[in-house]
Amino acid sequence: MIFNRSLLRHEYPVYPIFKAPLGAALFAAEVLYSKADFLATLGQLPFYGFLGLLCALVGYLYVQIFYGMRDRFFRKLNIPRWVKPALGGLMLGIVAFFLPEVLGGGYGWIQSAIDGQLATGLMGILVLGKIVATSFTISSGGSGGVFAPSLFIGSMLGGFYGHTCGRIFPHIVTEPAAFVLVGMGGFFAGVAKTPIAALIMVAEMTGGYNLILPMMVVSALAYLLLGKVSLYEKQVATRTDSPAHMGDYFVDIMDHLFVRDAVVKDGRVETIPEGMGFEDMLQLVMNSNQQDFPVVDERGDLTGIISVTDLRTAMADVSIHRLLVAKDIAVTGVTAVTMDDSLNTALKSMAIVNVRELPVVSIPIF
Repeated sequence: MIFNRSLLRHEYPVYPIFKAPLGAALFAAEVLYSKADFLATLGQLPFYGFLGLLCALVGYLYVQIFYGMRDRFFRKLNIPRWVKPALGGLMLGIVAFFLPEVLGGGYGWIQSAIDGQLATGLMGILVLGKIVATSFTISSGGSGGVFAPSLFIGSMLGGFYGHTCGRIFPHIVTEPAAFVLVGMGGFFAGVAKTPIAALIMVAEMTGGYNLILPMMVVSALAYLLLGKVSLYEKQVATRTDSPAHMGDYFVDIMDHLFVRDAVVKDGRVETIPEGMGFEDMLQLVMNSNQQDFPVVDERGDLTGIISVTDLRTAMADVSIHRLLVAKDIAVTGVTAVTMDDSLNTALKSMAIVNVRELPVVSIPIF
């Protein structure tokens, strides 16, 4: 195979420049060829468009039966809760007696549909059969998931429709198996609200991008037509509605309030001169309601902080009381804020240094 060396040399840096690894991988695979190798022709697109409508219709039916069975039947039964899954299992067993294909995940039957080994009529019956079987199992309180059943329903729907169209229009619909894969991805994209994931999933399953165009048509139609109808009832509309992403969009109101807005007007803060003796400091603290006292120099500039805890520690050695001055026990390197700092900045600073109070100064301390 001969590659265009200029493309390889100049085009691949798209990843480090734009930080888009998935886009770069797709770009690198497609840019070498001028003509895409799609499995869908222009004449087939209307058929895929109608498949999108079918996926939306059956998807709506699926969700209504699934939750309707839970809310309108099993929850209203006046029997012990542990009996309900047993009843659901019995009902499933009756369905499985006639349609054993509905049991399990059904991946083997999906492969059989792709290989064209299932009868067209059977695939049509299995669409409704799997919907009912899944509803009996999970809606009754039984254990199971909805991912595999959704793929099964979509693949059988696509297979039934594709083979039917292939018989009526054999010269246009030449690959009925493609409808199995597109139906699987398109149906799940609609009921689970995952159109992009469905596109990538089908591309990876087929080992190429042959079905990207029909998948885009079917997924988009199913997704849009189903609207708010979703198989996952706990889904929220957008990221802004999710508690997990609340912080991404939350604007802290404290960023719009400033220290000057919170400072008590005419509030008197008692300070301690650097040269004040220990006994005088004790007397000042005893007559004050403050917990922390700014220590200032002769110019009134902040040089440290003395807390009640600092004084209590110094009281342990009585022999040095007459020798101590405020400068000796003050904590230096003090974190301070100015009047123009936001309250959010003040709170974060308090959290970092683990204090309850911060001094407010006129000039920032660096």
